[in-house]
Amino acid sequence: MDIKTIEYRKLISTGDYSNLTIGATAAVGDDDTPDEALVALQAWVENQLRERTVSAQETHDARQHLYELQRQAADTSNELRRMKARYDEGRRLLEKHGIEMQTTAVFDPPF
Repeated sequence: MDIKTIEYRKLISTGDYSNLTIGATAAVGDDDTPDEALVALQAWVENQLRERTVSAQETHDARQHLYELQRQAADTSNELRRMKARYDEGRRLLEKHGIEMQTTAVFDPPF
């Protein structure tokens, strides 16, 4: 049997209920055996897979980092609102007892 073309595909799970398939078809050269062409094709597919897997992992990591930063920003915003409410409450209490606070930048928080 004379083999003229070969094909190699690999399917991997990306871990988020989806898959990634990388594959290629190559012609067997006049100076190559089908086995040699298959080894070269497998190496090429594995290299492509490594590059895309690293890229997918970097994307996943960046999304996770973004999510964490968004959560931290929301937590900080909530804490700032709580602090402002406590500050306003304390200020009203002092004013109720006739004590005025100075309104300089040193004593007045930037709410």
